[in-house]
Amino acid sequence: MVTRRALLSSAAALVVPRRPPNVVLLMTDQQTLGALSAAGNPNVLTPNLDRLARQGTRFEHSLCASPVCSPSRSSLLTGCYPTATGVVYNGASIKPEVPTLGEAFQAAGYQTAWAGKWHLPGAFPGARSPGREPAAVSARGFDFLPFRMPDISLAPFGDFTDEPIAEAAAAFIRREHAQPFLLGVSLHNPHDICYWVMDKLPPLHPALAEFDTAAAKLPPLPRNHLPSGDEPEFIGTCRKRRYYGEENTYTAAWDDSHWRRYLYGYYRMTERVDRSLGIVLDALDRQGLAEDTLLVFTSDHGEGMAAHRWVVKLMLWQEVVSVPLIWRWPGRIAAGRVDKNTLASGVDIMPTLCGLADVPLPRAVHGGSLAAALAGKAGPRRESVFAQLAPDTKDQSMQGRAVRTRRYKYVRFSKGVNPEMFFDLERDPGEMRNLVAEASVRTQVRKHRELLRGWFDRTGDTGCKCA
Repeated sequence: MVTRRALLSSAAALVVPRRPPNVVLLMTDQQTLGALSAAGNPNVLTPNLDRLARQGTRFEHSLCASPVCSPSRSSLLTGCYPTATGVVYNGASIKPEVPTLGEAFQAAGYQTAWAGKWHLPGAFPGARSPGREPAAVSARGFDFLPFRMPDISLAPFGDFTDEPIAEAAAAFIRREHAQPFLLGVSLHNPHDICYWVMDKLPPLHPALAEFDTAAAKLPPLPRNHLPSGDEPEFIGTCRKRRYYGEENTYTAAWDDSHWRRYLYGYYRMTERVDRSLGIVLDALDRQGLAEDTLLVFTSDHGEGMAAHRWVVKLMLWQEVVSVPLIWRWPGRIAAGRVDKNTLASGVDIMPTLCGLADVPLPRAVHGGSLAAALAGKAGPRRESVFAQLAPDTKDQSMQGRAVRTRRYKYVRFSKGVNPEMFFDLERDPGEMRNLVAEASVRTQVRKHRELLRGWFDRTGDTGCKCA
């Protein structure tokens, strides 16, 4: 006679343990926090990112580790700040002793692949010219997916790389996978705005046909467009640099119309990369993988957005260091939620992905897991996040650091007159009034200096000591 207990035991024996989730890291390049319509921006339409926001949790306070490509990317892939990864300037490699996200997941049995921009140091290891047979290329725990371009000389331009990259990622998703996969998808726009600023777009670039738009359709200038009269000398020096981020030298003679056309162009480039993101999201849906995939979307750094008459990157303004951050895992992460309290950082991505996927962290990292925030749990949150800046490859003594708390932001530069800035982001989100010398916030300034000193001690950062 078969008892009820025996039946239950047999049924339990047939239960297959749940497979670990697939993991997708989606990235754009140079997308500022507010450059998506889900954030209420009326000047841009990003239906695919809006879809992600509806299906997941979006963070309102998310900072990159460093406002330049390679350093920030090294932090996203290691959970450590650039001074620890060894990638302080563009084009460097992550120190071999610092484990990467790909290596951690590979060691845990994941198939690990990367599609698109790498920049650690090679920009596009997977790019292939017509007729060239794909060669197997791997680095730091990732196999680079090949993608074909009609003209390899167009690889620096997102309008010519993003769709092939997205299609390569979609083809990978459509494969049969015997093991869970980790897939990085790194798209390039709206980075093309760098070339628009310098008037160096190729003749067939789509932007050339889009920027002769009537002034009535152009976005307005931001309220914080004009620099303050007490701008640190350090920032003025960076405005004049004609190498490594020289884009600001091209804006000196711009009038209001030119600035507004720049914003218009930036938003169109953002919309184009959103379409490529949709290719990847649609592939996950069509393969029935969306439900079992842990997905995070972010960008390596933001964009100046004409605030303080700044373009592109390499500065510590909010527009430059703030990036989108959206997490989706159906049934595990709340849908349609906006986290307005947590201070998140790019260094949090690796520890969060490892924690949620039950993959061991290979070593101590500077970031922390956002799992509690993603679960909507009440409890203590971190007090501060930090950002590093090394803007000058020829003068490496030029350094900047920022510490952001819930209400305030403190910035310290390594040299020049007036090297400190302190802002009340609650009352002055545009960072238009430097309060560092105000008696009313003296205690807070002192507290933030101490936070920065403590961070130097914890991370071994010696690049920018504060007073």
